[in-house]
Amino acid sequence: MTNLTKACLFEDHPSPHGAVSLDGTSKALVGKLVKVRELEGQAIGTEVWPASRVMLSWLTSSSHAPVLQGTTILELGSGCGALAMGLVNYAGVSRIFASEGDADVYDNLCDNIVFNQMCSSVVPCIWDWEDSLTPPPEVDLDKVDLFIASDVVYLGTGECRLSHALAGLCRPGIKGANVKKAWLLLADRPQGGEQFLPYPMLDEGIDPACGPDGQLLSAVGRFLSACSRRGLCVNKLDIEPALIETATHDSKCVGGRREFEGCLGLYCIQHV
Repeated sequence: MTNLTKACLFEDHPSPHGAVSLDGTSKALVGKLVKVRELEGQAIGTEVWPASRVMLSWLTSSSHAPVLQGTTILELGSGCGALAMGLVNYAGVSRIFASEGDADVYDNLCDNIVFNQMCSSVVPCIWDWEDSLTPPPEVDLDKVDLFIASDVVYLGTGECRLSHALAGLCRPGIKGANVKKAWLLLADRPQGGEQFLPYPMLDEGIDPACGPDGQLLSAVGRFLSACSRRGLCVNKLDIEPALIETATHDSKCVGGRREFEGCLGLYCIQHV
């Protein structure tokens, strides 16, 4: 089983804040050490969350994972850039467009890429799918092979807008050519806090907050229902509990806002 990460503080990063060190200690993860600065207590995306650790572990160890060697990837919601840089180092990805919609998170993402000297293979870009359904012009979609994201669906994240964005990204080309898949690892958290948000607008005349039986949906449930309305096929894959345990071991998330709650779900999304 892949031993993905070891969390620690390191002294040589040009910041007074803590950082996470990602190393490869098994045959599946062999590459240069990735060091990631975290800004604890600031924007959510300035910390490495458990789902990105599990995503990296699964993509570099599972027989069901897509082939990544030599590919070009677009990541949605890159946060600190840990997953993007890890895939270059440990999976042989040629180039990854690391998109982020929050300006402060984007600045930290850029700093991490520069610090790890990965500017030639990890390209940061600003993209908030709630403002625009298409990625920025520097992302050459013709050269992108697949799309990935981890823990980008939670309370108030514009689940319907994200489903529209994915529908555009995965849309088949001429005569069905270049059909592309999106791989998302999502944390389905317990409900709570919906009363503090504006009630969501109807999506194609349907209340996106409720299922067919009228029961309130979780954030992930709202997203998956929206994907269905977009004509997207969603295939859920199993993740071995031992992989999750190994990937998140010693991640120092216990007792903080990153402490794991709910259940992780891995989804492969494509047009029908």
